Amino acid sequence: MRAKIKVWGKEYLVESIGWSKASGRIAHISFRDELDDFYVFHKAYSNSDNAESMKGKTANTDLIYADLEKRIIWEES
Repeated sequence: MRAKIKVWGKEYLVESIGWSKASGRIAHISFRDELDDFYVFHKAYSNSDNAESMKGKTANTDLIYADLEKRIIWEES
């Protein structure tokens, strides 16, 4: 099974997934884009989803949030 994230009009392979012990839901994911830039997306809380505006931002910038339950795609490998 492989996981992909759909963001910025593309799909990217997920490199790692962090799970919340309390809820069992995805807490954060990491992936690399086509330029090999590394991103970590954190679970969005209410109005914190800023993923679409954060293309090109890297580890030293603000945290990136997204509704991971809606953006993650699971595929058979």
